[in-house]
Amino acid sequence: GRAASAQHHLHFSSPMYLTLETALAQRTGDIDRAQRAGVRVLEIEQQLGPTLVSAWVRALLSLTAIEAGDIELAETYCADAERAQAAGSPQGAHIVALARAELYRRAGDLARAYEGLEENWRFFDGFALHSCKPFIAPALARAALQADDLQTVDAVRKEMAVVTEHSDSAAHPALRHWVAGLAEGDVSRVEAARRGLDRVGRVFDAAVAADDEASLRALR
Repeated sequence: GRAASAQHHLHFSSPMYLTLETALAQRTGDIDRAQRAGVRVLEIEQQLGPTLVSAWVRALLSLTAIEAGDIELAETYCADAERAQAAGSPQGAHIVALARAELYRRAGDLARAYEGLEENWRFFDGFALHSCKPFIAPALARAALQADDLQTVDAVRKEMAVVTEHSDSAAHPALRHWVAGLAEGDVSRVEAARRGLDRVGRVFDAAVAADDEASLRALR
């Protein structure tokens, strides 16, 4: 993999391997590893210039900074990711959308989160990028409810039902419960989602689900 690539001087492969490592580490809550791998991509790009993963890795670093509690750094990385995406970096549009939406959520601005997520959902539809949808499904369901867009909430629920039926991912049933729990205001389903995400090591997602669970409990 990455070691063989470096040994044979296939430098353009290294950013992809390192970005995948960043993604895995970020998803499972290994902040230090995610930061090391992601920053290494940025160092390689200083020598090579932009790569296919320029936007993706910066969005992952933004999410990692959010996990670490450094919102200012997260905002910087997210803005860099959006600039890289606008410049033509094609990989990771779903993670760029997720990072921006999470920053909006933490700022209490679900209206702007909804605009960006809904636009990306339609983009994924237009290009049949259905594998990207589960990454933003809970965030879009949450924001669409706030915007009183029940049609989008229903579309997200149906999409997650279809995805779960045709997927081997251990996380997708939990994401389906999460979306349904948000749509129904059912704290038990969101709790089940949070527990399921914990079991499969989706630490970041489980933490956000826990926030939703707490919000629903507060409404009781």
